[in-house]
Amino acid sequence: MQDNRGVVNVDDNSDTVYRVNASAVRPYWTPDNGVNNSTGIYHAPPVLSGIYESRSFVRLQDISLSYRFGASLLESLNLRSCQFFIASKNPYTWTKWSGWDPETGTSNAPLMRNITAGFKISL
Repeated sequence: MQDNRGVVNVDDNSDTVYRVNASAVRPYWTPDNGVNNSTGIYHAPPVLSGIYESRSFVRLQDISLSYRFGASLLESLNLRSCQFFIASKNPYTWTKWSGWDPETGTSNAPLMRNITAGFKISL
């Protein structure tokens, strides 16, 4: 069963869906919106349309920062060591490509990003 967004339910007893075309990232072609980098809303050809976009990119993939607190502060708090840390995986990608991930070339799922922060304390 297809709804007006171009999403098709695989079966009526399931929540599993797939997108007829991946126009979630860029607007699709309509008579009122004549774009030249996307196909029509219900256009699902067996062969790709040949719209070319450069997938060149620069990605900040892994970054981490940590700070150890000084001995004078540690003595006043009765601690042996204390360290603050923050790390991130895939925080940003610079690209002009209109899909989610230029490395894989998919437009239907974003690249997972993750940020971790915390303290490491020894008493």
